[in-house]
Amino acid sequence: MCYKRVLSSRFRGTAGDVRWYAIIKEGDSPRLGMATSRRFLNTAVKRNRVKRLIRESFRLRKHLIENKDVVIVVRRSVEDEQQLRSDLNKIWHRVSEIK
Repeated sequence: MCYKRVLSSRFRGTAGDVRWYAIIKEGDSPRLGMATSRRFLNTAVKRNRVKRLIRESFRLRKHLIENKDVVIVVRRSVEDEQQLRSDLNKIWHRVSEIK
């Protein structure tokens, strides 16, 4: 996955503290990229926990996403896991609507 290409895509949005970018690609399997910052998630434990939650959410919903590359960028400190899950569900729904 070329992050530069995905980040310059016109398909993008924000859900809570999470920013997303997506592109339509050839092939049928979706791919996920993530970026978390030490600035907002200051310990490796927090960053890894957030990445695990994002990966698990993606795994459960990748049948909706089909042929897209998606990059998730965590923009602020994520304290509430339920809120993060809710934001991710909104993101997967929006990405699935891209044609």
